[in-house]
Amino acid sequence: MGNIVIDKIDNFLGNMEEKYQKNKSGKELKFLYVTEEDEKSSAYKEYFKKMLKKYGVDEPDKIPDKDKKKFYDEVDKGWKAKKETD
Repeated sequence: MGNIVIDKIDNFLGNMEEKYQKNKSGKELKFLYVTEEDEKSSAYKEYFKKMLKKYGVDEPDKIPDKDKKKFYDEVDKGWKAKKETD
C-alpha cells in the first residue's frame, strides 16, 4: 500500500513545474504548480500504463509486433478526450 502512495506522489510531483518570482524585497521565491495540460497528460499516462499492463508489458517496445496494431487501436478506442486534439 505504501509503495502505491509513493508512486502516486512521485507521479504528481513529476508533473509539477517550478516557477521563480521575486518578491518586493528582491528575495527570489520558488513556486510549484501543475497546469491543466499536465493533468491531462498525467491522466493519459496512467491510462496508457494500464493498457500496457493489460498486455503484460511495461513499455510499448515489448509488445509483440503481431499485437501492436491491436494494442494501439484499443488505446485509441478507450481514451475519451474532451476534444480531438487531447
